[in-house]
Amino acid sequence: ARGPWHARRRAAPHPRRAEWWGGWEMRFAWGPFAGFGVQGVAALLRVDRVQVPLMDGERLLCGAGYDWLQLAPQGERWWCTAFFRPDGQLEQLYFDITRGNALNGPDSHFEDLFLDVVAEPDGRVFRLDEAELRAAVDAGLVSSAEAARARADADALEARLRAGFPALCALLGRVRAERIPELCAPQTRF
Repeated sequence: ARGPWHARRRAAPHPRRAEWWGGWEMRFAWGPFAGFGVQGVAALLRVDRVQVPLMDGERLLCGAGYDWLQLAPQGERWWCTAFFRPDGQLEQLYFDITRGNALNGPDSHFEDLFLDVVAEPDGRVFRLDEAELRAAVDAGLVSSAEAARARADADALEARLRAGFPALCALLGRVRAERIPELCAPQTRF
């Protein structure tokens, strides 16, 4: 069974996610948001227990006590996941470049175009998974035109982040604070 808010891919699940996708307990709340020039649906996932923490090298991106705040903007081709430490400090912003976002309340989802943009709390912005996108084109999962559009969308998002990062961080803090009182009872996912 899939949990609330998820990516749909034509290919196998992301290899880095295979290590940790499963065996965790979380609480979930969702609702509308507006800011950073967009509006859509936001979901807060509070991780109470996780079988295998999500690591980026030696850096913990998600473990027990962490919050994930996901923003699914209407009419955009990106999906934001903000990782917050248990003390409420922003750990990282991760943007999936998408074919578009299907906003269906707790069953909202996107189709991943493999390319990702990361923003660090200090404002550094960089791109990931260009090789994954090329492999998807080579495998026929993504057309050359879609890949070009994904790169253009990533370019535009990177410029937007560099110009408005403090405003986005303020939005994330506000939306997270609004959702915390709405968290439901813990749910287990295996």
